[in-house]
Amino acid sequence: MSWAEFLARVFAIDMSRCPNCMSENFKPCAAIIEVAAIRKILPHLKLPDKPPDIAPRLYRWDRRSTFQ
Repeated sequence: MSWAEFLARVFAIDMSRCPNCMSENFKPCAAIIEVAAIRKILPHLKLPDKPPDIAPRLYRWDRRSTFQ
């Protein structure tokens, strides 16, 4: 599976079309994969550079309980 297919499948992002004009001539020119570079770029764009906290679980699962 290509990375473009992965993005389309997981995040519903169509990398074959330009997000601004929806032209099918969209060609990404780079992918930034170095963590240090990403941590500098995201704050500059006023975006968080750390993932959100994991939400607490909604209920305690008990193996003995049954769902009917």
